[in-house]
Amino acid sequence: MPGMEYRLEQVEGVEDGGRLFVRGPNVMSGYLNSDTNAKFKELNERLMSDTQKLLVAAKAGNLDALKAAMDPLGETCKTCHDTFRKK
Repeated sequence: MPGMEYRLEQVEGVEDGGRLFVRGPNVMSGYLNSDTNAKFKELNERLMSDTQKLLVAAKAGNLDALKAAMDPLGETCKTCHDTFRKK
């Protein structure tokens, strides 16, 4: 798309892929409604935290810890989807 810029940065522990940064006229930095934006940011921070815990459990190779880390991550994903799907 014209006017789009992107870069892919490597992430420790991730072999295929990484962190994608995108900038352009069609990319928003948040929601117009400040309440919705605050809720989105809160859920995003929770998602990042839960994802990090999952990564730690995966690196440890402990299946029980991995399963335990999946529950909060799945709940965070569901909460976000449910919240923003309603709008």
